[in-house]
Amino acid sequence: MEEIRQALRKANILPPYLLVPHSISGLRALYYVNKYPEEISGIVGLDISVPEQADHMDYAPETFNAYELLRVLGVVRVMLMLDPSLSDATSMGLSAPEVSQYNRITNWVVGSHAIFGEGKALLDNLRSLRGQKFPAGKPIVLILSSVSANKKGPGMNGTVWRAMHERIVEGNPESSIVVMAGEHYIHHHNERKVAEIILKMAEGHK
Repeated sequence: MEEIRQALRKANILPPYLLVPHSISGLRALYYVNKYPEEISGIVGLDISVPEQADHMDYAPETFNAYELLRVLGVVRVMLMLDPSLSDATSMGLSAPEVSQYNRITNWVVGSHAIFGEGKALLDNLRSLRGQKFPAGKPIVLILSSVSANKKGPGMNGTVWRAMHERIVEGNPESSIVVMAGEHYIHHHNERKVAEIILKMAEGHK
């Protein structure tokens, strides 16, 4: 979070910021808005992780970074050249040049030390934020994927997932939860709806 903050300042992009975190980056947004509330104008969360997940996860982080080895040996690059659909780029409505660019970036980041380290630290990061909520006085929209919100069965099912997100905005009258059809990468298939929510929030807090 501090690296993101420093990068924004070096790029002369000054607060306040409207954050749009996805998945694990929801933890960074939660940390950021609680540590520097004056810098955040609002948050649109995309199927974000929440600290309470730690209570429902049977998670053993990988100890060997196999993806880095495959990338360094060129295996990932060759596989993406032979079959570009191995990444999710082809399902996102991108043009052929955009798919090629997306897959070059994918090859660049697969097995990176940042991503591998993030996975190893996930449970500790979740637990370190236990009890924190998005503060009142900030507009918050949490978009949940229908796959997550409607999941059946024991454990972290849809009912539990929704309840965890309701609790993290509890007491904030400016918060709302929206369920959109799709999987975890909800913005890949609902980009127009997501953009409308972001623009509406941005227009209301200039």
